[in-house]
Amino acid sequence: MMGNSWIMLIILCSMALLAYVHQAYPARFGKLFRATFNERITRQVMREERVFSHRASLILIFVAGIVTSLNLALFWSYSTGESPEMSFFLLVLLAVSVGYIVRQGLRALLHLLLGTDSGLKEFNFVSSLIYKVLGLIMLPISICASFIQIRFAVWFLATSILTFILAALFRWYRGWRIGRSSGGAPYHLMIYLCTLEILPILVVVKGVIQGSSI
Repeated sequence: MMGNSWIMLIILCSMALLAYVHQAYPARFGKLFRATFNERITRQVMREERVFSHRASLILIFVAGIVTSLNLALFWSYSTGESPEMSFFLLVLLAVSVGYIVRQGLRALLHLLLGTDSGLKEFNFVSSLIYKVLGLIMLPISICASFIQIRFAVWFLATSILTFILAALFRWYRGWRIGRSSGGAPYHLMIYLCTLEILPILVVVKGVIQGSSI
C-alpha cells in the first residue's frame, strides 16, 4: 500500500482540473473527445474554434502530461524495486514536457522544409486529442497502481503501457487517413512517422526495458 502523500496530491490536483474543465466548458469537453474518433467532428472543431490555445485544451494537455509522467515514474520505480520519489517524478515530467515541446518544434520545421501542410496541422490536432483521452484513461490506472500492493500495481502499470502503445497505433492510423485525404505525398508521411513518431517511442521503450533490467 502506497503512503506517498505527494502522489495523492498530484492525483487530487489532476481530478480537480478535470472537474473544472468539465464544469466550465461542458460542451467543448464532450466535443473534443468525440472529435478524437470522428473525422467529421475533428474538421468541424478545427474550423470553429481555437484548437491549440483554448484554455480547456491547455489544461487537458497539462493533466495528460502529469498523469503520463506519474505512470512512467511509478512503472520505473516498481520495476527497479525502489520507492517512488517526487524528485524522480518531477524529472520525468520535465523530460515529457521537453519532449513534447521539441516535437512540436520539429513538426513546425518539417512543415517549413516540405513547403506544404500535407495534413500535418490536422494530425497535430488529432494527436493532441488522443493524448488528452490517454490522460483520462490512465488517471484511474494511476490511482489503482498507487494504493495497492506492489505486485498488483505492476500489472496496472503494464496495462497503462499497453494503452499507450494502442494509442500510438491509433494515432498512426489516423495520420495515414489524414495523409490520404489531404493529398499529401506518401514519402512526406513516412518521413514524419519515422522521425517524430516511431523513433521517439522506440527510444522510450528501450529506456524502460533497460531500466527495468537494472
